[in-house]
Amino acid sequence: MLTTDEGICTRVLQELLPQLKIKKLTTKAQSQIKGGREDKAIRLAIQAFDEQGQIYDIEMQLSRDFQPKRTHYYKALVDMTTLLAGTDYDDLPPMFVIIFSPFDQFGDKERVSDYIVYCPKTHRALDDGTHVIYVNSKGVKGEVSQAMQKFLNLMNGQVDRKDALINDIAEKMDYYNHDQEWSIILVAKNVLNVFDYM
Repeated sequence: MLTTDEGICTRVLQELLPQLKIKKLTTKAQSQIKGGREDKAIRLAIQAFDEQGQIYDIEMQLSRDFQPKRTHYYKALVDMTTLLAGTDYDDLPPMFVIIFSPFDQFGDKERVSDYIVYCPKTHRALDDGTHVIYVNSKGVKGEVSQAMQKFLNLMNGQVDRKDALINDIAEKMDYYNHDQEWSIILVAKNVLNVFDYM
């Protein structure tokens, strides 16, 4: 019996961000957000919320046409939809934009890169509650859990059916993509499809 897709998403983020102690996520797939009538709309692959109200925008970056400023726009529009009129800025929940990629976006070979706003002179973080996290399935630097490494291996086409989480994801991928051959890009798309069905 397959676990629920929300369960899969929760387990992946638990492995990626163990320090947050995420117990359960509520997810929305393919959320379209637009500011005003003339504003550019964005489509979030997965928007998730944990029991503490923290927001997770989960994306799959398949194009090598890398646009870091897109995350700036994502964060701004998500904030606009989160903060209601008359509420205080302190009510903005922490937000994590998480981008999974099947290639090395920065060429630094890091598995996971967590970007926050900070002062380069003092190295003091602004502490505005926002993180942009890039997950590179080709990375070899930096520590991740064994389960997270198996997830990165899955993005690279290596399936460990003995691992419960990976087997659940692989079964979902099999369900949505019956007889297709796997490749790096196809696996990445399939992983996104698993998220999309949450």
